[in-house]
Amino acid sequence: MTLNLVTAYKFAFNFYKNENSEILFFLQRQENRENSEHNIEKFDLKLYNTNEENQFDRQDLVFTYTKENFIEFYLLNNMLLTNSFENNCQNKIINCNFDLSYYLKLSKDFTEIPDRITICQLKYFLLTLKFLQAVDNKNMAKLLQALIFKVFICSNT
Repeated sequence: MTLNLVTAYKFAFNFYKNENSEILFFLQRQENRENSEHNIEKFDLKLYNTNEENQFDRQDLVFTYTKENFIEFYLLNNMLLTNSFENNCQNKIINCNFDLSYYLKLSKDFTEIPDRITICQLKYFLLTLKFLQAVDNKNMAKLLQALIFKVFICSNT
């Protein structure tokens, strides 16, 4: 009997709003986990709040979100607009089983989307848009057109 081992990564990002009205994302952890299940397609994203600022390493900056991001997100915009003491003092953590920073970078500059994009990558990107509540505007339409083109036209050539 053989077991097909699938390696899954667990990523943890902490983020907070700085004094320049930017949200800074830092990679805190990238774990390697082994799982013996076949074809794992569980896409997972969870958001946590914490007041424990000292436990986070702020050396590995992976993304900076501003209001001028090509794709805007309601969740992040609300954080930028809120000036409450609670919001400014809390660190937030996102745990996920994929590299969220890659998809955040694509939301800033969609011309960086590779010519060949897999269905799995598309699912991760759409999950990111849903979880962070992407703003429905003309930029979202341009992004979706680019994704459809990359998935269905470029991937088949």
